[in-house]
Amino acid sequence: MKSIIKNLLLLTFLALLPFQGNAAIYKGTINIEVGENYSVDVGFSYSTVSGYWTKSNSTFGFRSQGQTSCTIYGINEGTGTLRWKGVVNADDFEYYWTVVVEEPDNEIHDWDYFVTDDNFLYQVTDWTKKTCRIGWNSVENPESGTYRYGDQANREGKIVIPSKVSGQTNSGKKVNGFTVTEVAPYAFSKRKLSEIVLPNTITTIGDNAFRGCSNLTSIAIPNSVICIGDDAFRDCNGLTSVTIPNSVTSIGEFAFYGCI
Repeated sequence: MKSIIKNLLLLTFLALLPFQGNAAIYKGTINIEVGENYSVDVGFSYSTVSGYWTKSNSTFGFRSQGQTSCTIYGINEGTGTLRWKGVVNADDFEYYWTVVVEEPDNEIHDWDYFVTDDNFLYQVTDWTKKTCRIGWNSVENPESGTYRYGDQANREGKIVIPSKVSGQTNSGKKVNGFTVTEVAPYAFSKRKLSEIVLPNTITTIGDNAFRGCSNLTSIAIPNSVICIGDDAFRDCNGLTSVTIPNSVTSIGEFAFYGCI
């Protein structure tokens, strides 16, 4: 969200700049976070553009995405300079951007979700500890049971949840090797799942996480799990075998209700 707002402000600023005369020079400042991508679009389809660092540093990275656009990404905290050159209607122009890279905001937001290559949706739960949950529920109101459906909505048969995942959040922040520690509330509710393999990194199975998965016949809960939420396996009426390890200290109300 921060990137979207900043990009809109930058594009508005660029739109107000007149390209008249030769060798016009424009200056500005870009603020990004470590691990964040920042996209810039000059917006002139007939310009010939090249970009490069004016000094060598490891503060940020730069890559061109075409003649009129580029991506800047934060590497380490600090300040660097990026020069962007081009030609519009035979007139030269140059930008000198001061790039300020800051330590990331570790507060969790509702938009800190991402989709992996296997089309599962995850949400960051702790930026510092590098943890996440499979599925999504509102940070603002975690008790609401709200779920943002990803490809989980169409899952059936056997699913294997990995222990670590990587990707990029909806806000553009990189997620590298985050540990999956939770199954979010309602993550797989009423899906046609026949088998679930949970990693031994899961500590919490959220409320209603697998509620109504009537095709599920057995479940082995790993010995890392501490909490099984309310209604977690409610109405999984095909269950004939459940293994609950000694690590579990809390089983919510109606967790296995209707499992005849």
